[in-house]
Amino acid sequence: MTFTLDLDELRTHQARLQDITDRADQVTRTAQELSLSGLTLYGVFCSPIVVPPLAFACAADMRALAAMAQVMQRRTQAIKQVGDDYEATEQANRDAANQTGQIVEC
Repeated sequence: MTFTLDLDELRTHQARLQDITDRADQVTRTAQELSLSGLTLYGVFCSPIVVPPLAFACAADMRALAAMAQVMQRRTQAIKQVGDDYEATEQANRDAANQTGQIVEC
């Protein structure tokens, strides 16, 4: 079985994942900056009724957004690590082959 890896494609994929990760981080930060300003948004009479359930629901959404951003960050880092490991292994193989006098082209 032959396995080939296109390092350029892997790096391109990692860059796309990084872009998505950056967007997820931005969405999370923006959502954290927004708040339910009860009195101005719903008025003096409705705020005590409307704001607490909405705050509860928004807290769950905030946790979900933060979890999504963390997952994307871990995935992006994992793909980067695969590329770095592959590149280091290829270089070590070239160096070892060159020390034995064999010409290696990758």
